[in-house]
Amino acid sequence: MNRGELNEAIKMEMEVDPAIVNDTERYRYINRAVDDLASVAMFEKMVTLNAEENPVPLPDDFIAEVAVYRVSADSLVQLSPAHRYNSVSGTPVEYFVMSNQMFLIPFSPCEIRLIYTYRPTGVSELPGEEYDNSSPTLPEDWHPLIIPYAVALCHLKSGSVARYQQYLNEYTQRKMVKVAEYLKTYNARVRVPRPFPLDIPEV
Repeated sequence: MNRGELNEAIKMEMEVDPAIVNDTERYRYINRAVDDLASVAMFEKMVTLNAEENPVPLPDDFIAEVAVYRVSADSLVQLSPAHRYNSVSGTPVEYFVMSNQMFLIPFSPCEIRLIYTYRPTGVSELPGEEYDNSSPTLPEDWHPLIIPYAVALCHLKSGSVARYQQYLNEYTQRKMVKVAEYLKTYNARVRVPRPFPLDIPEV
């Protein structure tokens, strides 16, 4: 769901005078929901990095690595985490992460396939329909959880504490169910070298 779709869904659900909660506030509430969902720190994606020099810059939304592979011809070689950095040359077999950078040990230029947990971002809070296509970087099936959280904050702004608590409870329960479902599939994944995990998007 993009910002425009989320905003319309929140307006339909909130039953609050639009004069009390405007679009800009709803955009902010959407992002507060995204921040809360991001705290579960279990969303993954995959990226290909061209390691032309050491260290290799990591994506801005990087939280932690799940698996690191070196592309070798038509196959992948999984790298092992190192406990310290050694400045030597050779074919990489280990890696060391520090300050949002990855050091390959030993080092030689190569292509790296990185699977990592990422920090989701929210929508634009700038006014104007031209920004309505901005979307949270959460997986799409998590987007509906944004609505009850944002509606709860709308009711809090309007002074209806009971309705705020009602929607916050709904959000919390749905979030717990979703996290449990996600953990079940997360723990069931087979962690073996594979070039394109079927359930992880490449960016």
